[in-house]
Amino acid sequence: MRKLRLGAALIVGATLTSCTTTEQASQAVQSRWLGQSADEFFTKNGPPASSYTLANGNVIYTWRGGETTRHVPARYAAPQMQPPPLPSFGSNSNFGKPAFGMPQTATTQPVWGRQVVRTETKVENPQPGVTRTTTVTKSSGASIGWNLPTSPASQGQLLSPARTEQLSCELQLTADQQNIIRSIRISKDTAGAGFSLSRCAEVMGVT
Repeated sequence: MRKLRLGAALIVGATLTSCTTTEQASQAVQSRWLGQSADEFFTKNGPPASSYTLANGNVIYTWRGGETTRHVPARYAAPQMQPPPLPSFGSNSNFGKPAFGMPQTATTQPVWGRQVVRTETKVENPQPGVTRTTTVTKSSGASIGWNLPTSPASQGQLLSPARTEQLSCELQLTADQQNIIRSIRISKDTAGAGFSLSRCAEVMGVT
């Protein structure tokens, strides 16, 4: 039990630490690259998508990376399950059948059944000196069943349909005439492909 709890705590901790936001990713990127060479950045992460030279000679670079797609399945509300009917007692021929006159067209599955065999012995004295013994064996059964969800509607109300998301990260860097990065910011960010809330965090290796 102790190992189970420790394992669960580690999983929760790993999930929480991987949920990096865009703001946290931006702070980490600035801490890593401000004052560094733009050539070093592009050598490590790939070439810029575009560039624009300012009047003072500084250059604004736009960099994009981490472009991929992610399939998000449909989300449904929890289905409303109908409670099972009460037990139906009767002969063995009723075992596994719908209880209490349920429609024969319904799809039912018995989840519990029991056969009871009972022997009764009756002793009578019709007249003095005469004893009559009668033995009767009775058999009865019980079963419980309910309608199982078989249609798509049984999944519950549709909250959001299945969709495909485009994931990417975009940065804007400003480098001076010596090609040193003077500013860097995240200009576009999406959710991550994993547990992270930031695709830029995943691409730039921010944990």
